[in-house]
Amino acid sequence: MSLQIFNIQKFSIHDGPGIRTTVFLKGCPLRCLWCQNPESFEKGKQLIVDETKCIGCNACIEFCKNEECILCGECIEVCIQNARSIIGKELNDDEIIEEIMKDQVFYEESEGGVTFSGGEPLMQIEQLLPILKRLKENGIHIAMDTSAYVTCEILSETIDYVDLYLYDLKLINGEKHMKYTGVDNDRIIENLRYLSNMNKRIWIRIPLIDEINTSQSDIKEFIELLSEVEIDQINLIPYHSMAIGKYQKIGMEYQGKNLKEPSTEIIKRIKMEFEHFGFKVIVGG
Repeated sequence: MSLQIFNIQKFSIHDGPGIRTTVFLKGCPLRCLWCQNPESFEKGKQLIVDETKCIGCNACIEFCKNEECILCGECIEVCIQNARSIIGKELNDDEIIEEIMKDQVFYEESEGGVTFSGGEPLMQIEQLLPILKRLKENGIHIAMDTSAYVTCEILSETIDYVDLYLYDLKLINGEKHMKYTGVDNDRIIENLRYLSNMNKRIWIRIPLIDEINTSQSDIKEFIELLSEVEIDQINLIPYHSMAIGKYQKIGMEYQGKNLKEPSTEIIKRIKMEFEHFGFKVIVGG
């Protein structure tokens, strides 16, 4: 079996403790307006075109023998400006394990490990489970960056192998969650309670988007829920618009044009509100 991935990031220090290798999987059931990885939405390969590099030589068009793109990659080879690329590839268990184990010495020295991210890594649970089992047999610390928009049965399959869940929590209000992510959050909240009841380590990740989830009522809802479960810490991730270029390259319209980055004052206020209720809070990471 193979995993569909779009990147393997070495020496990552923002996806869990220590030095880590982060494996980014393709496919996600959410469509958050602020998503920084639109290339993760769909499974399979995608053609990426950087129009800022294209000089209009038409070599790719003249070389292509197909009426519709079949993602063969042949047009990439003739692009003298390197404006074209394909993102997404399949790696089998052995290839993934080999790549991760290359940096085992750094994991041991820094108390790091591997993080599976995306997209939503749990969408590929059947392919992922054998890899988790082999990594655990090799003593590798495993973190799972997830929105947990899956059945509890799927999530439960990871319990024995995942050491830390980086739990993405966008909004508590169900209507707002549907509006801004495209799905409801019933499963997400239920699965958070489940992991807490199973005594798993949890880092809550909250993206902060001004006027979307930064009001006092929004933070109050976060605090009420998180006070009912056991978590290690909260990571506040301020929104930024640097991913707009990614949407252009893959031919997607960026739906978050009107989103606002939170000010330093807003971030400080939210951090203090969480800390007032005894939560450990980190900005970023």
